[in-house]
Amino acid sequence: MLSEAHAFCDVMIERGLQPDIITYTILMNGYCLIDEVDKARKLFDMMIKRGLVPDVWSYNILIKGYCKTKRVDEAKNLFGDMLLRNLGPNIISCNTLVDGFCKSGRILDAWNFVKEMPYYGRPPHATTYNILLAAYCKIEHLDQTNALFKHLIERGFVPNVWSYNILISSCCRNKRVDEAINLFKDMCLMGLVPNIVTYNSLIDGLCKCGRISRASEFADKMCNDGQPPDIVTHNIFLNALCKRQQLDKAIALLNHIVDQGLCPNFYTYTILINGLYKGGWLKTAQKIFQHIFIRGHPPNVQTYDIIISEIRKGGLIPKRKAFLL
Repeated sequence: MLSEAHAFCDVMIERGLQPDIITYTILMNGYCLIDEVDKARKLFDMMIKRGLVPDVWSYNILIKGYCKTKRVDEAKNLFGDMLLRNLGPNIISCNTLVDGFCKSGRILDAWNFVKEMPYYGRPPHATTYNILLAAYCKIEHLDQTNALFKHLIERGFVPNVWSYNILISSCCRNKRVDEAINLFKDMCLMGLVPNIVTYNSLIDGLCKCGRISRASEFADKMCNDGQPPDIVTHNIFLNALCKRQQLDKAIALLNHIVDQGLCPNFYTYTILINGLYKGGWLKTAQKIFQHIFIRGHPPNVQTYDIIISEIRKGGLIPKRKAFLL
């Protein structure tokens, strides 16, 4: 479809019709979406050669394409070209470059660029800083992330819910759940309203540390605050119950999920079937497996792998075909 659109554009030119900047920008975006940035760049150069002046959105598309393919230096050069043409970058131009540097592992370059942003008429805002915080968390430099967070606040940064979510999730992944709870309290004191991601991160962290009762308290708080648990929340609790072989409670939770009108997903069934097999509840696991088909949710490869693995462990190979309906 994209090649046909490009061919149609060529036909327009052959007939003496000049495609406008919107036409070129749409084609460039199409090529960047499939990581064919060089073709997008040829269109960009052709557009300039034909006397059209690219706008900020044309530049942004190409900058994003370069960053997506980790060609950040080329993206930065294009950003410089935009400045030379007296085209003021917008916050998307800047954030795309910050994100590109971070995803290429060049966090120091990202931070240096953030410091330069005010000179381009685009001071950093919450999204910019959140990109930096997420990058630090991704490389598991939690202490550095916390230090950066405090430093940014001292410089006037006003964190939003996503800023706190990034830190809370990182603390929970590193089993520093009490720090995550303190961050939760801080955000509430600031008047920020935790969302489903906030709660699920905390509940998951608490469950993985064996503090299920404390996790349940947060689930109750969710409901009281008008934020009903979603299927991800229930899957977290289901996984915790199965790991502790509290299988009666796990099955009761599955029934509760259905009664609440929520639709169990692949993860729900995979978690439960895995737990049932490991607990020796083979007949119950088989019933639930068959129930998946009845509900129109054929299992994925992971579910099959668990089933076949557990059947082999239990010496039940002859019965394997009963599962592969």
